[in-house]
Amino acid sequence: SLAATRSRLFSNEGVGLIRQRAGDFLQMPFFDPLCSIMIIMNSVLIGYTAEFNSQLVRDQSFDERQEPMPVVILGHICTVFFFLELVLRMVNMGAKTQRDWLVQKQLELREKYVVEMREIFLDLDEVLLHCIGSGAARHRTPVQPHRRRRLGGREHR
Repeated sequence: SLAATRSRLFSNEGVGLIRQRAGDFLQMPFFDPLCSIMIIMNSVLIGYTAEFNSQLVRDQSFDERQEPMPVVILGHICTVFFFLELVLRMVNMGAKTQRDWLVQKQLELREKYVVEMREIFLDLDEVLLHCIGSGAARHRTPVQPHRRRRLGGREHR
């Protein structure tokens, strides 16, 4: 029955089978060319829709003309295809792998952000010190020497 099929499907073995089938489908020789064709078709549809809408704006004929039905249907077909492709790729990747990948990306971005912000503040500090120093020289007011300190692994004044 149905209960036995469900229990097999959602067991570890069943999930592995689903992931394997999704991977097998994604590796079929026709799948990548099909994705390429769908991307090109969707690009053409987007271009056509943009031109159609700009023509409506130019003519100010919003109520009189509608997009041709085949274009609307093909647009929906592309949307469904891309959604199913995304689902297949996510199933193939697996939830744990996705979570690990997202956590890794978050850590990489956080580390990159911290390094970039440190460099920006060091550069800003140098610019401000230069401006203060050059402004003081113009007005002939003595600028007190700044103590050296360590920021971000580099010595800075």
